[in-house]
Amino acid sequence: MASERRHLIGAAAAATAVLAGVVAALLHLGSPAERRLRRLDEERVQRLRHLESSIDLHLRSEKVLPADLKSLARLPWAGQVTFDPDSHEPFGYEVLGDRSYRLCAEFALPTPPPPPDREADFWAHPEGKHCYEFEVKPDEDEPWRRSAESPSEAGSGQAEESSPPGGKEPAEPAD
Repeated sequence: MASERRHLIGAAAAATAVLAGVVAALLHLGSPAERRLRRLDEERVQRLRHLESSIDLHLRSEKVLPADLKSLARLPWAGQVTFDPDSHEPFGYEVLGDRSYRLCAEFALPTPPPPPDREADFWAHPEGKHCYEFEVKPDEDEPWRRSAESPSEAGSGQAEESSPPGGKEPAEPAD
């Protein structure tokens, strides 16, 4: 009887350990629904990055920003990236000046915070609508990036700015 009791206690302890491991894994990885939302947000960022490159290429080849994403979508290198991967709605796009523009998307989850010893990535975003602003300098290979926390802050001067390439200060964006 004592040996049977020890086996039951051992089995209960093992089951508890397995259950604790499963719970810990779910807490660390998130639920399947949360992982799906994260993957969709990652796909949104990838599409926005591709759009940034496509818009930059269009500006360099045509000497003008595309008027809208519909005209950009007709180009072979842009493809389906002009649309949200889940809602299939077009991403937000607004021309701000001759060489500056804004891309916006609706994110399901905020980007997890970076480790304490690292700065946030330019593409970090909160939950909800978030916009990224770009200004393509005529003498530089990379567009200067400025991330706006929300569409209402985008024109208020409250945007979080990244350092422009080469450490040059950007011109003030046209309103």
